[in-house]
Amino acid sequence: MVNPGKALGRALIGSLFIYGGRNALVNRQHLTGLIDNAQEKYGVKEKVPATSEQLIQANGAGMVALGTTLALGIKPNLSAIGLLGMIGVTTAAAHDFWNLEDPQERNEQMTKFFGNVAAAGGLITLLSTKG
Repeated sequence: MVNPGKALGRALIGSLFIYGGRNALVNRQHLTGLIDNAQEKYGVKEKVPATSEQLIQANGAGMVALGTTLALGIKPNLSAIGLLGMIGVTTAAAHDFWNLEDPQERNEQMTKFFGNVAAAGGLITLLSTKG
């Protein structure tokens, strides 16, 4: 029998990723500079065989797909593991508040960083409970 609380939790967490993935797909041109900067900062720009826009599209589509399967309870553990990997990369690339000087921007990115940490915690909780 399906645990109603866990099913609701999957739907709520899944909706976060569906929305975030859709937002990335719709606003990908706005995000390319962010990805370019992150690739340069971490020294991987020459090693990645895709453009920033392609990476954003792949990440956005993956979040929509895995968020949907998580929300519907289709292979939820596999979905959660995939989303954990995606949120880890996204968080490191987009919300590196520790590198920012401006207090307002630093606070904004710190809030987004910890929002992603909380989402990761929800995914880990889903993975570690039965039902």
